Amino acid sequence: MYKVLTTTRAVWLCAVPLLVGFAQDFVRPDVKTGLWQTTVNNHVNGMPPIPDDVLARMTPEQKARMMGAGGSRTVKVCLTEEKLNKGTDFGSNDRPNCKRTVLASTAKATDLQEECTDKDGTFTAKVHYEVTSRESANGTIHVDMNRMGKSMTMDGTMQSRWLADSCGDVK
Repeated sequence: MYKVLTTTRAVWLCAVPLLVGFAQDFVRPDVKTGLWQTTVNNHVNGMPPIPDDVLARMTPEQKARMMGAGGSRTVKVCLTEEKLNKGTDFGSNDRPNCKRTVLASTAKATDLQEECTDKDGTFTAKVHYEVTSRESANGTIHVDMNRMGKSMTMDGTMQSRWLADSCGDVK
């Protein structure tokens, strides 16, 4: 619907299944390849920074859903050797105003940060994950958005588990 919402969703989807990390200064996590399932639980505080003209066209029900945009979702992802070795960039190649930093990285835990600034404001995401076994990992994410004079925060947890060697139709 709007770039900010797409950005928030992209952070979560790219964080699955293990927030594989950024290419620079990244230590490959000690996990199995194959089909992974990740459940993300998040809580959103504040109104997503949506332009006033778009907000004015929304129904009260749509606005209420946006305010309570948290919740739980489960996704399946195919984690390949290539993905593990390459890392990921949070889908940020198309956002040149973003700085991605590996704060700490080992085979068992990683801390990442992404900061974006443009004419409309700022977006900061901090991610932490821990590999609890070769078949499971847990993590947290905190996002602050200050855009177009509006602020929103999102806090969430992730639980990932390996399901199978074969990914089937899952990409």
